[in-house]
Amino acid sequence: MKVEIESRKGITARASGPFPARTALISVTDSELDFAALANKPMYLSRMKFDDVSDEIFKEILGRNPTEAESLRLAEKFHMFNDEQAGEMARFITSVSGKADTLICQCEYGQSRSAGIAAAVRQFWHGDGIEIFADERYYPNKLVYKKVLDALRENSVPFGEQQSERGIGQ
Repeated sequence: MKVEIESRKGITARASGPFPARTALISVTDSELDFAALANKPMYLSRMKFDDVSDEIFKEILGRNPTEAESLRLAEKFHMFNDEQAGEMARFITSVSGKADTLICQCEYGQSRSAGIAAAVRQFWHGDGIEIFADERYYPNKLVYKKVLDALRENSVPFGEQQSERGIGQ
């Protein structure tokens, strides 16, 4: 499955016409915003709201690591990506694996949350998520990356291992 990264502006433009068949989209927006307007929708669509924050930002603000209680309060106040959302996202990704040819990961600017999701997917299935971290266009949200990757590991079997277990592609 090809993995692409897109911004709100970019996905809105792409949705002005029909999406290619077998396209999946994970659309992420800030907690207080509406989702990107899609004149046309892809075959598979998942939408989620959470803010582009992580523990690293809190460490920078406080000048130290936040306590566990502080982390919980900050996570709730700033609508941080959580384990429940990561599990939901992993189930969606797994459900479209083998059905979708392209997975588009979209967030507001197409640089942080969507890049974190895309890096996790690529790391899980292809072992090359580092390519997104190395690309100057992106600043993957490390919290999103870690939680999605962990959820994928908990909820599914990497594509290559599925093939090996069935004796396909050996």
